[in-house]
Amino acid sequence: RATVEETVNHIVEMADEAASRLPDSWPSELAGKITKGAALMLKSRTLLYAASPLSNTADPPISLPGEANKLICYGNYSEDRWKAAADAAKAVIDWAPAGGVSILNNGNPDEDYMRTWNDERNEEVIMSVAHYDHIVRWWTMMTGLSNFYRTQGGAMVLQNFVEKYESRTTGEPMNWTATGNNLNAMYQDADPRLHQSVLVNGAYHNVDYPVMTFWEVPGKTFVNLNQPRKACKSRYWLRKYIPPEMTNSNRWGYVVWNLYRLAEAYLNYAEALNESASSPPQEAYNAVNVVRARAGMPDFPQGLNKEQFRAKIRNERSIELAFEAQRYFDIMRWRIAEQDGVMQGAMRGIKITQNPGFEGDEYSDDPNAYSWETIVVENRTWKNAMYHFAFPQGEVDKGYITQNPGW
Repeated sequence: RATVEETVNHIVEMADEAASRLPDSWPSELAGKITKGAALMLKSRTLLYAASPLSNTADPPISLPGEANKLICYGNYSEDRWKAAADAAKAVIDWAPAGGVSILNNGNPDEDYMRTWNDERNEEVIMSVAHYDHIVRWWTMMTGLSNFYRTQGGAMVLQNFVEKYESRTTGEPMNWTATGNNLNAMYQDADPRLHQSVLVNGAYHNVDYPVMTFWEVPGKTFVNLNQPRKACKSRYWLRKYIPPEMTNSNRWGYVVWNLYRLAEAYLNYAEALNESASSPPQEAYNAVNVVRARAGMPDFPQGLNKEQFRAKIRNERSIELAFEAQRYFDIMRWRIAEQDGVMQGAMRGIKITQNPGFEGDEYSDDPNAYSWETIVVENRTWKNAMYHFAFPQGEVDKGYITQNPGW
């Protein structure tokens, strides 16, 4: 079994060789083939993970004895690993013009973020999988909006995650409490990326579901039972990666799954720059603000210390790359899984009721039409052994591989 260092070096060596052989771009008839940028992004992500607390340490969550510890970490901490990660991310940013790649920003923050995943071959994509799919298969898996009586589940978003979205007015965390009477006002002031990623109460989804109604009234579980959400305990369905063009009458469409896009490189760069310095350099602010500008969000406030910038960039990454198969691995590499509300503890949803004067079956967009109460929908447990996957015991019993700690 190779050590962490040997594994990282091997991936970087292969990525460097691929980048030296691949073109910056392909003719339009060959769109979708792997470019130099994809190899550079592989290197960037690999070095970012390698520099992060799970690997860049002599003290992993659970250790192996002696030299075997290097199978799960470097065995020491080095700031130079963060510098290498910053250089690799900057290489992607510098390559982008040659590859015809740029941040998708048409000055419409209420739509531009959605276009990064809903527009096939848009200018921000470095590598993606675009496949033509059918509404029943896709919706059944993602939301359950296909048929209420057949589909009782889908991709539910937790209130824990919704609270990561900041105020579009101030750029600061929103004042979510245990209860409140201005739910619509909260949603209206939220980061525009919330509405392009999550179906909230009152959201437009498509012509078949023009208003998502999650509120409750006395004597009824839900207002409009034509909308399938019996199993949506949190009162939030996933919107991202579900094309609104796919409807009951137009059942086929492209579903675009981004593997690499340019925004990630900017976020990688900002994070690595901050970690490789005593305080965040201006280049780190500039990089993250490029991403926030597209979203219509205020710049990061100047004067943050290293720890404050770290918290802000981690939150920004969670929002920008939401549901793009990044969050789980970020949680692992940052070693934050055991924190309450991340991978253990109370997973929360929201109970929505109508305020006096707004009772009825019709949705109201008045800022004070609905109240909320946070509720616990599930309690989860965690053990630190889960930071590393277990090898099948049958393979370990053959005597040639070392099992990861805690298993």
